[in-house]
Amino acid sequence: MSNILSDDTIRSLVISYNLLGTREFFVIHHTNCGMEFFTSHPLVPRSIPVYGYIYDVKSGKLIEVEAATKAGAAS
Repeated sequence: MSNILSDDTIRSLVISYNLLGTREFFVIHHTNCGMEFFTSHPLVPRSIPVYGYIYDVKSGKLIEVEAATKAGAAS
C-alpha cells in the first residue's frame, strides 16, 4: 500500500494535533478515485485514531472501511 496523503497534508494534521488539540483523524475518499487504500504515516501519533470512509457519489452514503479503521486504531 502507498500513502495517499501528501507531506503538506500530513504536516497540517500534525500541526493540528500539536497546536489545536485534534484527537481524531478521518480520511474520506470518494468512489472510483483509485486511492481508496492507505497506510498510516509515521508522523501521525499512534495515540490518534484514524477512521477510513468512502463517499459513494451515486448513493450519497458514507461507508466505513472497517479494515482501514482497524488499521488506524489508536494504541
